[in-house]
Amino acid sequence: MAKEEYEKYAKVKEEETIKENEHKGKHPLFRGTEAYNLVIDKKNKRAAFILQEHIDTDRITEGDRGSRGDQYRYSVWVIEGKKKPEMVFSDTEWISPYTPNMSLNQQYEIAKSRAPSAEIDELKLAEEGILIKSDKAGLVKIKFKKK
Repeated sequence: MAKEEYEKYAKVKEEETIKENEHKGKHPLFRGTEAYNLVIDKKNKRAAFILQEHIDTDRITEGDRGSRGDQYRYSVWVIEGKKKPEMVFSDTEWISPYTPNMSLNQQYEIAKSRAPSAEIDELKLAEEGILIKSDKAGLVKIKFKKK
């Protein structure tokens, strides 16, 4: 497969992974699954991307905060050659959403009480593996499997 074709292949596999991990129809308040930060190493035919999934809620209505709010999973998926994408890292967090009638002081108190975010800030492909960075997990290095 040519290098240019691999980029198209990786994008198709990313879209398939989004569809396979969609939770939106399971609860009326769930947001759609999204992928971002697709990085591609055309030379070695490797790709990685981040998937964000809304996986749980204890809220009943859009204006309700619930006791914990909404739970999100952030995961890193790797594609090596023509193999199926594989999840190599995952972390979750609960986010208590702001409601329309909440004061700025209440919003500040919620933001202050949150634990470090599980959202993945950085994703890089290196020759020997993947580098992942988030506030919660810090810097994580995952080596590629031996061929």
